[in-house]
Amino acid sequence: MAAILANAEDDPSASLASEAGRIRGEMETIAREWAQRVITPHQFMVMNTELTSQLGSIEAQMSTTGERSALAALLESGDVAARWREIGVDQQRTVIAAAMDVRLFSGGRGVRVPPPETIRITWRARS
Repeated sequence: MAAILANAEDDPSASLASEAGRIRGEMETIAREWAQRVITPHQFMVMNTELTSQLGSIEAQMSTTGERSALAALLESGDVAARWREIGVDQQRTVIAAAMDVRLFSGGRGVRVPPPETIRITWRARS
């Protein structure tokens, strides 16, 4: 948990959001240039593919940063149990996603309530 908190303190949210905005702006520019026939369809495809990949990477980092921040806020609250009851379900899900990996497996055909052996929870280790 200490490693997760340490990472949360170095919150790069603003720079990631700025970078995502820059990439989206660049994608709009190449779309306009393609529409105006300044660049070829092939050039557009190559540039758009690269920018889409970069944007996906940035958005994944932003998601992880949000998870760390939610977990850090919970752990720093003093009374974790009381704070847990106060936060909404969405924030609880974010905290769970930051702290552990939850996998659900099929309980079989027609099973409405999954038996415990079909749920696997592993703690995430962050460095």
